[in-house]
Amino acid sequence: RGTGSGGEPREDVRGGRQTERGKTIDELADERTRQQTEQQGRVASNVRTAVMAEAQGLANVLASVAAPLIWDRDVPRLTDLVELADARESVLFAIYYDQYGERMTRYVDRTDDRVRTLMEQGEGRGAANRVLDAASRDPNVVIITADIAPQGSAIGQLKLGLSLEGINQDLAALEQEFSATITGSIDALHDTLESETEQVNQ
Repeated sequence: RGTGSGGEPREDVRGGRQTERGKTIDELADERTRQQTEQQGRVASNVRTAVMAEAQGLANVLASVAAPLIWDRDVPRLTDLVELADARESVLFAIYYDQYGERMTRYVDRTDDRVRTLMEQGEGRGAANRVLDAASRDPNVVIITADIAPQGSAIGQLKLGLSLEGINQDLAALEQEFSATITGSIDALHDTLESETEQVNQ
């Protein structure tokens, strides 16, 4: 009889502790998830900002060295610069324009599957115009512009197409790492509290 009457309160206490433990785990897990999500957002933002700044820097350099070539309408050397920019994995295309907005370079890398897809999706005359048209509607492409203005007045412009696919893949991998970290932290927390509660019960 004594065992029965004393067992119920012990079970009530045990159940109460389990409920408290569950609440504690949920609260700590929510806080850990919030912190990790905020950190992930900051990292993603910093990565994008750094990549965009680097691309803008490249566009500015390509614009600054092109000024005399624009004056001389030296299309072959401007095309060389375009090909140089296009050699970068993240750059899909680069196009030079004169002060009237007329396209001076027509080169597009037809060996790049991403560029061929843009050509097929775009509208307009010429491969470069079709690529530019499709890129303007593609969420995975950012078009960066740099004015060619050696003495303050614009004599031309450069448009650079930057693919975000690589960045997005890196950020997706980062997101998976963050998720795994959160899950691991919550599991470790659960195990620790489980162990401590069991010791208290004993």
